[in-house]
Amino acid sequence: MDGRYDVGNLLARIPLDEVIERLGMVATRRGATVQALCPFHQDTRPSLNLYPADGATTAHYHCFACGAHGNAIDLVKKVQGLEFLPAVQWLAQQFGIKSPTRLSKQRANTASASELARKFAVRTYDERHDDQRFTAWCAEREFNRDFLYERGLRCITNGVLVDALQSKTVGERAELIDGLQTLGLVKRLHPRSPSVQGKLNLHDQFQDCFHDGRVVIPIYGGTVKQSELLGFAGRALQSTPPEGVAKYLLTSGFEKAKVLFNEPSAFDAVKQTAKAGLPAKLYLVEGFLDALRLQSLGLPAVALMGTSLGKEPMERLKKLADESDSSAELAYSLFLDNDPAGFTATDRLVRRLLDLHGVNLRWIGMPWRSKPALGKDPDTCLRGLLTADQATTWLQAFDLPAEAVLLVQALGGQDASDLQPERYRQLAPTVRERALFRVGMALRRLYGGRPTELAAARLAASGWEWAQQLHGELTRVETSHSGLPERSLYLEEVLPRAALARSLAYHGARRGELPSDEGIWQTMGGNARLFDQIALDRLQAVMAGDVLWEQAAPFDAVQLPRKLTADPKVLDDPRLKVMPHPADLLVQQIVLNELLSQRHDRPAERRGSGFFRQHPSRTLVCLPPRSSGHGVEHAAQ
Repeated sequence: MDGRYDVGNLLARIPLDEVIERLGMVATRRGATVQALCPFHQDTRPSLNLYPADGATTAHYHCFACGAHGNAIDLVKKVQGLEFLPAVQWLAQQFGIKSPTRLSKQRANTASASELARKFAVRTYDERHDDQRFTAWCAEREFNRDFLYERGLRCITNGVLVDALQSKTVGERAELIDGLQTLGLVKRLHPRSPSVQGKLNLHDQFQDCFHDGRVVIPIYGGTVKQSELLGFAGRALQSTPPEGVAKYLLTSGFEKAKVLFNEPSAFDAVKQTAKAGLPAKLYLVEGFLDALRLQSLGLPAVALMGTSLGKEPMERLKKLADESDSSAELAYSLFLDNDPAGFTATDRLVRRLLDLHGVNLRWIGMPWRSKPALGKDPDTCLRGLLTADQATTWLQAFDLPAEAVLLVQALGGQDASDLQPERYRQLAPTVRERALFRVGMALRRLYGGRPTELAAARLAASGWEWAQQLHGELTRVETSHSGLPERSLYLEEVLPRAALARSLAYHGARRGELPSDEGIWQTMGGNARLFDQIALDRLQAVMAGDVLWEQAAPFDAVQLPRKLTADPKVLDDPRLKVMPHPADLLVQQIVLNELLSQRHDRPAERRGSGFFRQHPSRTLVCLPPRSSGHGVEHAAQ
């Protein structure tokens, strides 16, 4: 049956108790009440009550055990697993009801229940829009009211959809409710009180998704010429919603992971710019208002609606780059929120997008930890700017090659503060070199067997000091005889090696079950250079033969069981464990590090200036133990 039915007439003509029987259920009458076992939960006593039409409402069912509620169509949908129209057709076939014979072509081709509901929602939001509140909200957030209105944003202050359904006929109402529920725009309530069951109106049964007052944002997919309304988001009217109130609500009728908000407009703008032979840039942001802020300034932007990029949007971004036949540059600029979660998401995105063919990947890296006044997201950062030129000039100060994200992560940061010239130069040379080396290794892994010319060119064009150093890391010349870089990968200076030894000794002392004097370690850390130099002087004096090895202090000792158990025999036979003083551990770690780094492929060793040649550490390692009043002491553990 391809025809459409008068749903109101259908529900009025079909006895609900007969529908129950044709679904294979058994209906029993107890006085004036007809009951059946509820199919929506494990029912042992009939709890599904059937109510006849009373002029105000259609015949309906209600379960007082699980709260299931609806009319004959709802029952067929749930029991048979059908959509709305197939359920209507099933009822018509069962009860011999034919579709009207006089249907216009337009009526016969009317869209599905979801499409009807979508159009109904858009029309209702437009009619019930609170323009006064909307204008005040736009002014508070420094948005152009006309721009947002043209983009379809509307201010809804109460449950307007359920209100609008009141004026519909029973059949129209049933079909619209089905579509609105599918789209997630209304949800069914489940009152359980027997006293009100027969008096339910629509507000008792259903509630708008955006009933608490929100700015409704339509979400479109497809292209500018063939856009498709996929769903809606609702932004709370308050800048900071009360506790327990979500800032954003999304309807459930679409898969967020498959959608980029503002994609039709942004992609079209990029294509038109590239078609004109001009450099094009697409911003990737987190939130709806972030994308709208950039778009209002004439800068194309899409929102991830979160911090993850799905597989389908990723493919569309690749396709956009592949279809760009212009010789002008195409750039994707990541501009996520200024917070730890935003940086973590940016790091993930960079690793996925870095080798996109034909794309110059950029990062709007703000030093928000050292300059929190910059703003927390693109929306707040760009407030007060009026034109694309103003916004581009302001953003240029923070525009970085995407490799900067990997360097910040390698440095242990979460923003671009450490990349600012003064801060970067203050970092220990060993910290900078180690981070640059790690980023170089990461880039080679990300590119696999493909060349890294794109990344090298991007870094070479940047004026940042760290970018030039990373460029050198990627393009350094390999030595012909050993395969090692000309620049040493080892710490060649004495004090940096001592600092590394102190860090390793401290973390080693904190692990396991041995006692560790945290207070002394903190004192040494607060005066690191002094204590490192003292350790080196002690070591040098012993190796020169000027003095014998002396401990800085006696061992800390503790009796510990051989294993974790309640067995008295094991507990009565403990082991004595000792921990040298932190100052002694530092000296021992220095010696151990030097021994472990004594390698033939080290450049210093090839030049005949290795540690053993400079410092005869064997004299220290082989020193015999000396007895003291505190027991046996060892020169090196």
